[in-house]
Amino acid sequence: MVGVFGRERGGSRLTAVLNSRRVPSRASLPWLLPASASILFILAGLVFSFGNLGLPGQAPGWWFMPTDLWATWHNAQFVSWGRLGQVYAAHTQLMALPGIAILLSPLAWLADKAGLHSGWPIETAHPGAWLVLDPAALAAGSSVLWALDLWARKLGLDTKTRAALLVVETAVTFVAVAPMGHPEDLVALALLLYAMDRADQGRFAQAGWLAGAALATQQLAALGAGVVVALAISNRNGRSTTSTLWAIGARAVAVPGALAAWCLIAAPGATWSHLVAGHSSNPWPTPLGALAPGGDAGPLRLAELLGAAMAGVALRKGSGGGADLVWWTGIAFSMRVLEPLQTPYYLTPAMALFALAAFAAGRWQRAILTAILAAGIGIATGPFQEGHPWALWITILAFTALAAAASAPFGSEGSKIVSERPQEELPQPQ
Repeated sequence: MVGVFGRERGGSRLTAVLNSRRVPSRASLPWLLPASASILFILAGLVFSFGNLGLPGQAPGWWFMPTDLWATWHNAQFVSWGRLGQVYAAHTQLMALPGIAILLSPLAWLADKAGLHSGWPIETAHPGAWLVLDPAALAAGSSVLWALDLWARKLGLDTKTRAALLVVETAVTFVAVAPMGHPEDLVALALLLYAMDRADQGRFAQAGWLAGAALATQQLAALGAGVVVALAISNRNGRSTTSTLWAIGARAVAVPGALAAWCLIAAPGATWSHLVAGHSSNPWPTPLGALAPGGDAGPLRLAELLGAAMAGVALRKGSGGGADLVWWTGIAFSMRVLEPLQTPYYLTPAMALFALAAFAAGRWQRAILTAILAAGIGIATGPFQEGHPWALWITILAFTALAAAASAPFGSEGSKIVSERPQEELPQPQ
């Protein structure tokens, strides 16, 4: 059995229920839709980069290559050279744990052996390493489409609705990779969604390792910790709360903790500045920067974690359908509006989750509105990304708040979480 919301006399809790709708069996090829969406995502990204579309910031005849992705590639080179501890001292402004650099390091090693030059630190029109890096980054970013579709199936969405959702999610998540160069945010969200799935099934060891991999890729995954805890407690199947949380928590901190410790020992000053304090040269400040003295984003990030934890508490005490679970996870990730420095892709995970919640709630008008808001935030903030801190922050805040309101599943029947087993294996009523 799989947990969703329910209410009992004397209080509310997450309880185990089954949905009566038929669950697609393996014969229906559940992988076909996310595979198709991934191919669309990758092809669109390749056209965006290699098509010489005359995009803003693209020199005539040059490929479109986000500088941040080249910085990630340089970190991957450091890892491939056996210098993992120096990634924060490499002057790339890395603000996350180096999971994505580790993931790309074998390709960086192969590219170096093949003599493919990169666009870092000197930009060139057609660097050979981009032929390896761009498809790899797009493929990594597209992994989130598989995780979102997994939850769409768990929420009982039919094939047509899943197809429409994946078209929307492709548009929503595209901005994080092709124009901005940050696949790690999408990889972290994908891993966290898989961790939520395992926690929902009571498979706590797997949930812990997946959550740890998400944190090692981008520590923003910590914003989903409250949701994972709520799911784990509701599905502990007679285990004590302490042993359940230990089973997940010990594994979740093992890998990211080891990576952070390694880098802190090797380059303590640079690692602390970028990873812990959150110092950045991001040129797009918000008015909240006044609350981050000296560029130290650490205090505001503690506030983000507190807000995300409250979302987990609200989820634990709430009642409704499975769409609520996704929506509260989106609320947790929307805490990134508190960042003192802001770019549109910071809110991509929250917007992707709001879109899923809107489709799961079964309200098409709200789903369409949420899709427009989620996909349009990057375009709307474009004119304000330099020199307009109030306009930038208010625009991001407005789009996020409107998407959250439009996708809120309260007052609707919502969707229940369903078993992944074929219908004939479900227990029949007596």
